Amino acid sequence: MGGQRTKKISTKKTFVLDGVTYIWTGNSWFDSHYIKPPVIVIQRLNALLESQLAEDDANITDIYDLTHRASIAREAKQYARAELLARRVLQLNSKSHAAAAVLCASLRARGLASQALAETERFMPTDNAPLLTSRAAALCDIKRWEAAKQTLGQALAQGGGAEALLVAERIKRARPDLYRS
Repeated sequence: MGGQRTKKISTKKTFVLDGVTYIWTGNSWFDSHYIKPPVIVIQRLNALLESQLAEDDANITDIYDLTHRASIAREAKQYARAELLARRVLQLNSKSHAAAAVLCASLRARGLASQALAETERFMPTDNAPLLTSRAAALCDIKRWEAAKQTLGQALAQGGGAEALLVAERIKRARPDLYRS
């Protein structure tokens, strides 16, 4: 279902921007002294990296590799790339909860919480903690606090991790009344 396993493509790349050499490790940017650059510099570097990564991504057909790249892209704040990769996974495997979670998180990061919810609706009900956590965060984005708390409770019951705890704190800060007995 996932296609042939592709050969490992090196993800380490270097770029020079404003006279400074930056290294892309495959999931993070560092300067030549291994210090993370400021967000504004990362955004500029991501734009330079985009075309090279698109070429590398196009050569991947394995759904696990694509899902991994989508997740790394989301963590690196390359949301459009993460969305594209997650959608490719969903074309290859329409039941991939992991890709749906990445897609939801990427859409949320781009300010599209309602679309994120709509895209993941077909996966409900689910017991997939990352997908439930992403949906709970999207519900927070549109201030549907009660639904967010309920969805997050399902994620936590399935072993939701650190991200789920951050969403819980967000709900508690916005609506402490939901946690009173």
